[in-house]
Amino acid sequence: MTGIRVIVNAEAAEVDPEPLHRAALHVASAEGREAGEISVTLLADDDIRTLNREYLERDYVTDVIAFSL
Repeated sequence: MTGIRVIVNAEAAEVDPEPLHRAALHVASAEGREAGEISVTLLADDDIRTLNREYLERDYVTDVIAFSL
């Protein structure tokens, strides 16, 4: 599955990004995707609340925000 690009930014969470990378590739393969990009970013509560407020006009912490590109 060389056509799937996975970007994992987990520095702020101090976790090993490799399991996230493998999981994203597994999901893409299971969905039959042969090309595309998956970006995973782990954020602190304050940072995700800011994104939620700025882009979705919801002023609270959430577990997941997904953006379609």
